[in-house]
Parts: sequence; C-alpha cells; structure tokens
Amino acid sequence: MTKGKNLFLALILSFSSLQNYVFAATSNSNKLPSSSSLAPLPLRGGSSTAKAEPKRKLTSLELALAGSFATMVGDATLHPVDCIKTLQQSTEGTGLSMIGASKKIFKEFGVGGFYSGLGTYVLSDGGAGAIKFAT
Repeated sequence: MTKGKNLFLALILSFSSLQNYVFAATSNSNKLPSSSSLAPLPLRGGSSTAKAEPKRKLTSLELALAGSFATMVGDATLHPVDCIKTLQQSTEGTGLSMIGASKKIFKEFGVGGFYSGLGTYVLSDGGAGAIKFAT
C-alpha cells in the first residue's frame, strides 16, 4: 500500500473504533453518562483512596479555547469523509461509491485532495465552536 492509502485506512479505522467505544459505553443506558458518574482512575503506584482535589469551574476563556480546539480536531478528522461526500453529490461524482470517490480524489490530487479547503473550514468552524462552548 502507498502512504496515502495507509493514512486513509488509519483515519477510517480510528473513527470506527472511536464509534464502537462510544456505543459500548452508552449501550447500558438510554442517556450519556454524566460527568459526576465518571470517577478518575488512580495514578500508577498511587492510592485509590486518596482525597480528590475539589473541582474548579472553568472560565469562559478556557471553555472557549477548549470548544475551539475540540471543534477544530473534529473537523480535521472528518474532513476527508466530507470531501468524499461532496464529490459524490456533485455531477462529476454521480454514481460513485465511497471507495470509487476516494480513488478518484487520490488519483487526481493525492493525499492533499482529502484536505482541500481544510484551513478555511477549521478556522471558521473553530470560532463557532468557541462561541458554543463559552456560552
């Protein structure tokens, strides 16, 4: 396999394993677990009976930065799939399967074709993520 195919396969596999992890974690209940029900794991060599430090509230700036970063990472991770979908919806990609569209993008543009337009998208959506998380 070429480097581009390996990268694409790694992205798809990591997304599917993350999806399986989320479904496994939520399969026992109809709602997502709350943050209060998740206990921190003890550090290696540490005692699990140690008193936990009191939690502090995050400032609006910290929430905005976390939201912006999380949105940007999510956008960058899923951008290749979005490029494939966009090609499939265009007249140029009518009737192409996901694999067929991937091959077409890779053949014409290489690995960079899956990340075409990523910078603008990540910056604009990162700002929206910051606003959503901070408010």
